[in-house]
Formats: sequence, structure tokens, C-alpha cells
Amino acid sequence: MREHAADWPAVALAAIGRLEKLLGDVAPPAGAAARKDGQTWTAIGKALGTPRQAAYQRFSRFLAPS
Repeated sequence: MREHAADWPAVALAAIGRLEKLLGDVAPPAGAAARKDGQTWTAIGKALGTPRQAAYQRFSRFLAPS
């Protein structure tokens, strides 16, 4: 993808936009499910390459209050 981005920037941006939409739709339920399954915020963050606090901020609002 990187090598084509310079040649076809509009195509690359369209693909990135579609991927971001797909991930945006899939990420919240996946993050919440991982937490409900017993994964720690640290483990979720590590899987995403982010700190645990970033994972918490991104997904905690999708969990039912305990």
C-alpha cells in the first residue's frame, strides 16, 4: 500500500477511509468483548499497540455499568 500511495494518493486515501470505517465499526464491540472475556486493559492495549489507558478510554464506554 505504501508504495502505491505516492502514485495514486486518491485511491490510497479512499482505501484508508474504508478501512477506518470498518475498524471503527468493529473495534468497539471487539474491545468490549475482550474486557468482558476477562482481558485486562493492559492486554487489550498491548494487542493494539497502545497503553492500557488508551484502551480504557477507547472502549470502556461500550461496557455496561457494573
